[in-house]
Amino acid sequence: SLLKDGHPDKTSASLPQYVDPTLERDYHKFSIFNDNMVIRSQIDCRGLDENDNVVDLDIKTRCVAAMRYDMSNYASYLDYEVNRKIGSHSSYEREFFDLLRSFHLKYILQLKLGDMGGAFISYHNTRSIFGFEYVKIEHMENHVFGNAEFGDVVMQCSLKLLQGIFDQ
Repeated sequence: SLLKDGHPDKTSASLPQYVDPTLERDYHKFSIFNDNMVIRSQIDCRGLDENDNVVDLDIKTRCVAAMRYDMSNYASYLDYEVNRKIGSHSSYEREFFDLLRSFHLKYILQLKLGDMGGAFISYHNTRSIFGFEYVKIEHMENHVFGNAEFGDVVMQCSLKLLQGIFDQ
């Protein structure tokens, strides 16, 4: 049987979260949607937030934009480095902007499904890691939607669309 996890209200529209009580350590969370769909989320790691509350995190690795845009010639970009904070080339700003426009929505949905607090993201060129950061889900939602409430609406609408597809 599935038992309710002790953290159902981490986000304003979080789905009921369940863990399998037979597991000594839970690496997955199961969300129930509309009492007829179970969604499994893998939990990559667990840590403490600034208030010492337990928070589940996702781990993401992000190859530099130059390499991702020209995968057939990836070896040409092994020397490409992220070596400054601001700028349109070789910068954290460039990588974060590209992440924002291409993957933040996907990350937001994944984090909401797993009731996770954020994602630990590392930036690399497959040879070297240039840095990493923890991005809270609220930060992502503010970048993409302007607020967290709209993220909840998008999540609910996405699940309703998925349920409609399954019903067909």
